[in-house]
Amino acid sequence: MVNYNLKYFIIKVYIVIIGIMLYLFANAAWAAARVVLPLPTHNQLTWENAELGIFFHYDLQVAHPHYTMTFRGDPFLSPTVPDTDSWLRMAKAMGARYAVYVCKHASGYMFFQCHAYPFGLSYSKWDDGKADMVRSFVNSCHKYGVQPGLYCTLSTNYYLHISHCLVDNGRGDNTTAQASYAHICEKIETRLWSHYGRLFYCWFDGGELPVNKGGPNLVPLLKKYQPDMVCFQGPSGAPGGLTRWIGNEAGEAPYPCWETVARDNQSGAGNPHGKIWEPAEVDVSILAGDHWFWHPGRQNPLLTLPHLIDIYYHSIGRGCNLIINAPINQYGRIARTIRRRLAAFGQEIRHRFAYPLDQTSGRGSNLVMKFPQATTINNVMIMERISKGQRVRKYLVQGRIHGRWMVLCRGSSIGHERLQQFKPILVSAVRLVVLKSVAPPLISKFAVYNVNAFRIKSEQG
Repeated sequence: MVNYNLKYFIIKVYIVIIGIMLYLFANAAWAAARVVLPLPTHNQLTWENAELGIFFHYDLQVAHPHYTMTFRGDPFLSPTVPDTDSWLRMAKAMGARYAVYVCKHASGYMFFQCHAYPFGLSYSKWDDGKADMVRSFVNSCHKYGVQPGLYCTLSTNYYLHISHCLVDNGRGDNTTAQASYAHICEKIETRLWSHYGRLFYCWFDGGELPVNKGGPNLVPLLKKYQPDMVCFQGPSGAPGGLTRWIGNEAGEAPYPCWETVARDNQSGAGNPHGKIWEPAEVDVSILAGDHWFWHPGRQNPLLTLPHLIDIYYHSIGRGCNLIINAPINQYGRIARTIRRRLAAFGQEIRHRFAYPLDQTSGRGSNLVMKFPQATTINNVMIMERISKGQRVRKYLVQGRIHGRWMVLCRGSSIGHERLQQFKPILVSAVRLVVLKSVAPPLISKFAVYNVNAFRIKSEQG
């Protein structure tokens, strides 16, 4: 009897030792592989945690009823003063943590104080040339606790005959004219980055021309005036870090979608082997039909609430940020139908994800949550601790049903956040199993929900 107990004890010791050796071997293998993971800057991480933003598109075709590409007049002879406070109240109701105002679009008109060339509010009769919509916008952002961002395209300017960042569409030898335009771009950005306080985000729609090809030298200006600002499609070397375009304006990221890319401003799904941390933003307009500006005197149909919820799952739920455009109308406001729709969207998102049934976090390939009694779930949220890189390459989520583990969903990329939904199912426990990773998995949040879809009533027109 004594020998039997001794043998049993020795076997248990051997099992423990083997388990410890396997654990040490696995960690040693990861260390031996010397995987050097790309990491986000502090500012990229802050931007990703913001998740949801809002766009405010506005340009001369909205402000002036007779605008054409050749327009050179003053569009604000009898201005309707834009109500930027109402813009930001709506942003807050939607749940946006940052807002981006289009202060110079393709027309070239500068909706801020700047003398880089004579086409903007500095040359308007409105308020004797002292009006400044960027100042008003930034002040409203601070008032309502939303981070301010600016859109200022350098790639197109009808007033200066710029297309694809090139003077006269790049026809002929325009070296001197190109250098002059580069200087204009530097003056514009210097004004925007030095006169309105700390900015959270900057949109370079269409990118910018590299310095070695005649483009503006923007990185020194960023380092001097806005070292913390994250830039969409901005210049390589921007100190705050870059974000990338997902590749469409339909509100849908491909899956899998990775945080890293092989080269700057490489749009699309990313590359799990990429060495550059450049997270993706999904942009979409609330106006159906991919319209970014309000059309005075026309129908302006909106995306439905179910469509917006699908977009949320296919953007933020695939590891990206989401920015939704709310166009400004000819009266300087946002239409009531848009305000209602986006407020309902924000309320629906809070209803779904504000209160998980349970959640956990941890390190390792297996995380388990047990329920005191069988519980119905239909949504799962997984988040990696991306400050240490994106590590997971393959995973599955299982539910314990009648004593057996069954697969509820599976995937590859997690990154900042992965949202998945499935048919309601009664489980006594749920677990996350990481099947493949390039370093020990670090999960900052593993949560489950039972979503009663579309509890909130809203117009669906």
